[in-house]
Amino acid sequence: MTSPDISSKLVEAASAAGWKSEDVKILDNHALDRNQCKFFRAVHKRRMDGATLELATLPDGRVVGGDPSQGDSSAAASILSQCGNDSPAEWWAEVVARFSGKAAGRVVKSERDAYDIGEIEKRGGHFAPPVLERSGDATHLQFFGIQYEPNRPFKVSATLSKHGDLVVTSEPLGAN
Repeated sequence: MTSPDISSKLVEAASAAGWKSEDVKILDNHALDRNQCKFFRAVHKRRMDGATLELATLPDGRVVGGDPSQGDSSAAASILSQCGNDSPAEWWAEVVARFSGKAAGRVVKSERDAYDIGEIEKRGGHFAPPVLERSGDATHLQFFGIQYEPNRPFKVSATLSKHGDLVVTSEPLGAN
């Protein structure tokens, strides 16, 4: 259960992203909760086909949101910096895909995603599950994803510096 104070901060964050507060419904997304970061999804109360907005509360009390249309990686950088120290590659990939704006789509994680792996291979990629490498100055992540529209595979590289700066690149696979 989300406290009324946190709920109001989440609705406020959705409003700051251009949503009307009276249209916002906040849903818990506990699957990603880790190291005092809590995850939520804002949906439209009356439109089942409406867009969703990914939101997270951080240990420092801030609420951050991932808006794929903005191409901004600051929300993902804050989440990874504050809650990603001992987190696995799949978790990092989910955060980058949901919050960076440069890798919006579904993370391809394992052999269970056989159709998606086939699409990656068909377009010249060589599938590997998300990989995370930590070095002294930075943490590097690589993963494959599938864009929702136009359902196209892409490869993502992300680097989080020890100073908290996140650089994300996304490269579509195959020809148009």
